[in-house]
Amino acid sequence: MTALAIRPMNEAVYNELRGCRVPTEMGAGRLVAEDVVLPLRGTDVHAELSGPAGAVTVTQTFANDRDVPLECVYIFPLPPEAAVTQLVFVVGERRLVAELQERAKAERAYQAARDAGQRASLLTSERADVFTTNVANIQPGEEVRVELTYAQTLSFDDGGFVFRFPLVLGDRYIPGAPIGDELSVDTDQVADAHRIKPPRLLPGVRPAHDLTISVSVDAAGLPLTDLTCSQHTTSTSVADGRVTVELARADELPNKDFILRWRTGGDGVQGAIWTHEDRFCAVVVPPADLPEADVVPREVVLVVDTSGSMGGPKMPAAIEAARLVLRGLREGDALQVVEFNTRHRKLWRKPKAAVDKTIAEADRFLSGLGATGGTEILSPLKDVLRSAPASGRVRHLVLITDGQVGNEAEIVRWVGSLDQNLRTFAIGIDTAVNEAFLKSLASQTRGLASFMTPSDPIAERMTRFLATVGAPVLTGASIDGVEPTCAIADLYQGRPVVVTGTLEGEAPASFTLRATGSDGVVRTVDLGAPRAGGAPVAAAVGKARVAELESAWLLQSRDGDRPALLEASLAEGILCTLTGFVVVDPTETDGGEGQSMTVPVMPPADWDMYGAASIQPSTYVGRPGGSMMPPPPPMAPAPMQSMPKMRRAWKKSAPSVTLAKSLFKPVAGAIDAFRGGGGDPDGFDAMDKAEAMDLGSDDDLDEFDLMRSAPAEPEPLAEVRKEEAPVSLAALAMRQRLDGSFTPMSGESVMAATAEALMRLLDAGNTDLRGTYRQAVTKAVAWLLGSLPGIPGGHTDRVVVMDALKQWVDSTGTTSARERFEAAAGALSATR
Repeated sequence: MTALAIRPMNEAVYNELRGCRVPTEMGAGRLVAEDVVLPLRGTDVHAELSGPAGAVTVTQTFANDRDVPLECVYIFPLPPEAAVTQLVFVVGERRLVAELQERAKAERAYQAARDAGQRASLLTSERADVFTTNVANIQPGEEVRVELTYAQTLSFDDGGFVFRFPLVLGDRYIPGAPIGDELSVDTDQVADAHRIKPPRLLPGVRPAHDLTISVSVDAAGLPLTDLTCSQHTTSTSVADGRVTVELARADELPNKDFILRWRTGGDGVQGAIWTHEDRFCAVVVPPADLPEADVVPREVVLVVDTSGSMGGPKMPAAIEAARLVLRGLREGDALQVVEFNTRHRKLWRKPKAAVDKTIAEADRFLSGLGATGGTEILSPLKDVLRSAPASGRVRHLVLITDGQVGNEAEIVRWVGSLDQNLRTFAIGIDTAVNEAFLKSLASQTRGLASFMTPSDPIAERMTRFLATVGAPVLTGASIDGVEPTCAIADLYQGRPVVVTGTLEGEAPASFTLRATGSDGVVRTVDLGAPRAGGAPVAAAVGKARVAELESAWLLQSRDGDRPALLEASLAEGILCTLTGFVVVDPTETDGGEGQSMTVPVMPPADWDMYGAASIQPSTYVGRPGGSMMPPPPPMAPAPMQSMPKMRRAWKKSAPSVTLAKSLFKPVAGAIDAFRGGGGDPDGFDAMDKAEAMDLGSDDDLDEFDLMRSAPAEPEPLAEVRKEEAPVSLAALAMRQRLDGSFTPMSGESVMAATAEALMRLLDAGNTDLRGTYRQAVTKAVAWLLGSLPGIPGGHTDRVVVMDALKQWVDSTGTTSARERFEAAAGALSATR
C-alpha cells in the first residue's frame, strides 16, 4: 500500500463495523443516535497559560479491536499559532520521543517501519492549523498513545484574551477540476485536498470518544474578569493564584471549538513584556485617550458567504452581522454589497453613496439571503476589487464567512498582491471556524479578524468590533532595545497587539514602545519591567520566525525561502509543512497483513448542510459496538441562474427600459416557477444582478433593479436575548440613521427620539470614549449639537435635548465635551 495516502476506509473493515451498530436512545421526541467504536478512543487536552503565552499537551489514544494489525491516519486541527515542539509515542510503559526531520526523510522512515511490521508514529503539518497523525501497526487488542506538546501566544478579540482549541475540522470547499481516480478529492487547484478533508460520520452517528479538557490560567498578577466558555459547559476552581477550567460533562462531543475568553482588570494597564533568555513576548494596549484619526471617506465592500456550509443558525447570524456593518457607515462613505456561493451576486453595478435609501436597499437584499452551493471566495473578490477605489477613499473589505475553503494560499496571495488602499476585516462565524485563513487574509492588508459562534451575542460583539475598524490610532511602532520578528502591526483602539522577537542586548529595567498617533505626534507606551516568561515565550518567538518564513514561501511564491524555512524549523525544533516528527518502536511485532483506516470525524455542530438535526450528548458511559458511515455526498450546486443569452437577445430588441420592465415580469415569473423558485412575485429575484446591469444606463438600472413588490422595511434586529440589556440596546441602535439621528417611534419628533436614545445609551455606561455603543453615542451627540441652535424658542424638544447633552457632558467628563456643549448652547442663546 502507498505509504502516506489518505484513503477511504478498507472495505472489509467498513463491512465489519457496519454490522455492529448499537443504537442509543436520545430522549423522547429525538432521533435515535448510533454510538460507534473507532480507533481514536479519546482526546485529552491540558493547557497551562501564563500571561500572553501557554504550553499545551494533547494526548490522542488509539486502540485496535480487530484481529490484524491496524494503521490509523487521523487528520485534526490545532490553533494556527501552535508551535509543536515535541511528540512522544507511548506503547505500554515505554515512552519513545520522536525526532524532527525533513518531511521527506521522516515519511521514508515511517514507511519503512510500517512495511517491516514495526510500530511507528509520524506527525506532519498540512496547513497552519491542519495536522496529521499516522500510527502504524497497532497490534490486535493493543492501545497506544500519541502525546504532542505545543506552545502558543494567546489571541485577543473583543477586548480580552482568547484560548481556542479546535476539536473538529470544518468541511472545506475544494475548487477546481478533479484529478486522479473517482475516489480522489484532489483538484488542479488544491492538489493536497485529501490531506485536509477527513471522511465524515453521517449525522446521527456519534463516536464513542472520551474528551477531557483542562485549562489553567495565571493572569500574571492581574485579576481575571468575564471568564466565559461559549460552546461547552465547564466547571471552575481557584488554587494557588491560578484559575482552572474543565469540561463539566463526561459526554461532550468533539464537534465544536473549545473557546475560553477572559479579561484582565487593572486601571491604566497599557501593556507588559515577558522575557526568556534573549527572547521576549510583549502585549501592547493602545491608550484610551488617543485622539481619533481623521475621518477618511471609505468605500465599504460588504461580502457575505451564502454557501451551503453557512446553513442553519450561521446564516441568520451572518445577516445580523452584515446589517450591523451597515449601521457603522458614516456620511461620505460609499457602499457595495455582494453575496457569494458557487456564483456571486452584486447589489449594484458599482458602489453607491451611503445614504439612508441605499442602506434600506442593502437591508432588503440581506434579508432575502439563503445558504446553498459551494464556497467560491476568489471570484467575487476579483470582481469587486479588480479596480482601485476612487481617489481619496480607503477601501474596507468586510468579509463575513466561516472561511471553509481549501485554496487559502491562493486567495491570500491574490489579495496581498493588490496595489490599492485596502484593509480587510474578516468576520468568522462558525462553531469550528477556519481561523488561520481569516487571520492571514486580514493581516495581508493590515486589517483585523474577529471570530464568533452562531450562539454568541452577535450584536454586542459586532458593535464593539466595528467601533475599532476605522483608521489605526498608532502606526510605525517600535520598542526600544529589541528586534521584533516582523514589523509591529498597526494599533487600533481597543485592540491589543502581541509582539515577539529577540533582545538586542541585556534587558533594560523598563521597556518603552514608541509610535506615531493619527495627529502625527510620537507617543510612548510604558511596558514596565520584564517578567519571567519561561519556555513557552521562547517557543512562541521561534514559531513567529518559522511562520514568517513559511508565509513568504507559501503566499509570496518565493522558492528561495524554502531552504531558510527548513533550516529555521529544524534549528528551532518547531514543526512546519517541510518537516515531520517521526518515531519508530525498535521492538518486534507479530507482523501479519495489516489494514489501514483514516479516522472519520463528526460534522461540526450546527452545520445544516448535512441535512440532519444536531446530535446531543449521550448519557451513556462506556464503548458500545458501532458503525462507521461513509462521508456524505458533495454539496448541492447553487440554483441555476436566469439564462444570460435570453437576456442579451431580449436586450437588443428592447426599445426602452420601461418596456423592458413590463415585458420581463411575466417571463421572469414563468422562469422562476419552472425552476421551482419561491422568490419575488415579479420574478426579479431569479435574475443575476451582475448580468442585469447590461439593460440600460446606471440611473435606469437603479430604478429597474428596485421596481418590484418590495418587502417591508426590515424590523430592527430581534431581541433574542431579552434578559440582557446590551441586546435591547442593539435593537435601539438599529434605529439610528446615517446622520446620527434616530427614527422616531409613537409619534415623537426626531429630536426627542434622538435625545431619549442618547440618554438610554449613556445610562447603560456608554460614552463616546468607551462602551459597546460608543460609536452610536458619538454620532448622536454630533447630530444633537448641530441641531440644537435650530430648535425654535419654547419648543418642548429643547428641554429634553439639553438634558441629554448635559448628561453626556457629565458622563464623558472631559473638557472637550464641555466646550462643545457650551459652544452649541451659546449658539442657541444667540438665536433666541
